[in-house]
Amino acid sequence: MEQNPFNYLFYYNPNLEKLTRVSIHESLPALKGVDFTPQLEALSESVEQGNSYIESYRKAVEDMFDEEEGISTRFDLIGGLSLATSD
Repeated sequence: MEQNPFNYLFYYNPNLEKLTRVSIHESLPALKGVDFTPQLEALSESVEQGNSYIESYRKAVEDMFDEEEGISTRFDLIGGLSLATSD
């Protein structure tokens, strides 16, 4: 509205010759007496669930790296693989 006041000219007196600007004054009443306990509990549960998922992903990645380290150790025990060619 504030960027294009001419688009909202029909809301005002049609006898206006010129509309130069629109100034908006909004007021939002305070939320007194509203109980947000269920929403806060749901949000807390969601955060706990997200932390649980992150922890399980971290554990899975660590296990994957441990497994790879075990595989590389086995290759070291049998002499390893040489990818370089000797000239």
